[in-house]
Amino acid sequence: MTLPPPKSGRDRRWCSIMDEQPYLSLYLRTNTIYIFRSAIKILDYPPYIRFLISQDGTQLLLERYDRKSLTSFKIPKNFDSSSHGIRVVSKKFCMILASIQHWDPQKSYRVPGKVFPASKVIRFDLSQADIIADFVSL
Repeated sequence: MTLPPPKSGRDRRWCSIMDEQPYLSLYLRTNTIYIFRSAIKILDYPPYIRFLISQDGTQLLLERYDRKSLTSFKIPKNFDSSSHGIRVVSKKFCMILASIQHWDPQKSYRVPGKVFPASKVIRFDLSQADIIADFVSL
């Protein structure tokens, strides 16, 4: 079965974006979360992003956010399609994730995301994290 072509420019944009797998990398030794460009693009280059953690600590949601708060992170104004991604440095957040997941704080992890376009969120299943290196310097 073939699907009809997207009707509007917005629908076409979502189809091309959906082909890109969003990823998140966690460099625990440097307390850095690296958000790949594809994730920011999927969220339509928001002014801020925010992470939400499920109660059991296995899921991490990344959502667009419209204002500064204690739980949001600003997307740089010069971030565009030529940028590779953004770095968020948060020792407390990284240590919380490492503790919940029983991750080695000296290692780095990459987590694939699943896009929910209607909600404009990306869910990262932390149980699917792969070790990417013993230590990668950013």
